[in-house]
Amino acid sequence: MFVQILEDKLHNFYEILPRPDPRRVLFNLGGNILKTILGTALLSDVHELDDVLHDLQNRNSDIVHYLVRTLTYVKKAADTASLNTENIANLSIIVKVA
Repeated sequence: MFVQILEDKLHNFYEILPRPDPRRVLFNLGGNILKTILGTALLSDVHELDDVLHDLQNRNSDIVHYLVRTLTYVKKAADTASLNTENIANLSIIVKVA
């Protein structure tokens, strides 16, 4: 459940981020001036941001995968500990009787 909520929040975050716009021109003098004056992003900046976001998405997928795997191991360890507790209790009853 926690993993699904995390994935949903990350997906929503990625949806609001800017995407590269193929309609931008090759020679972008106005864009360079606007970047200098106003700090607006150029197409190269958006591509770089997009690349970084793809890397982060891949890392997030890996983290979620390892988190699920870790939770599976913890669950198995808890089940084993519970079974061992029952076995010890049964053996102690057998030893007391004998």
